[in-house]
Amino acid sequence: AVYNSMLDQQENEMPELVWQGLANSKEMQALSEAQRAEFRKEMREESARMSKRVRELFSLRIDFPQVIEDVSYELYDKYFTESELRDVVAFYKSPTGRKSIEVLPKMFAEAMSATLERIKPQAMQIATELSNEEGERIRKKLLIETNTPPVKPGPGRRGRKRS
Repeated sequence: AVYNSMLDQQENEMPELVWQGLANSKEMQALSEAQRAEFRKEMREESARMSKRVRELFSLRIDFPQVIEDVSYELYDKYFTESELRDVVAFYKSPTGRKSIEVLPKMFAEAMSATLERIKPQAMQIATELSNEEGERIRKKLLIETNTPPVKPGPGRRGRKRS
C-alpha cells in the first residue's frame, strides 16, 4: 500500500512539476498556445505510459511484499528486543494498531503530497534553473561546433615537389 501510494503521488505530481520547469523556457515560449497545449497533453500521456510501464516492470521483477518483509525482519531485529516485539504485536492486534495499519499508507501519501506542495515553488525554480543551464550548455556546444575553423593541411602536404 505504501509503494502504491508513493507511485500514485509521483504519477500525479511529476508531470505538473516538469511542466512548470519547462513552461517558461524560451523554446516553450516560442511555440503557439495550441502547440504548448499539445506538447503538455503529450507529456502527460507519455508520463502516464511510463508510470504504467514502471509498475509493470516492478511487479514482474521485484517481489515487493517479500522485500518489505525481509527488510522489516532485519530492522525489527536490529531495533527491538524480543520482549518489545511482543508489545508491538500486541499493539497491532489492538483496535488502534489495526487502524494504524489501515490509515498509515493514506497518511504517508498525504504527507508526500503536502511536502511536495510546500516545496513546489523551490522545486520549480530549481527545474527552471537546470533547464536554463542545460539550454545554455547546448547553445555553447552548438556554437563551438558551428564556428570551428577547418583543419589546415600539415606542412608536409602543401604540394612540395619531389626531387
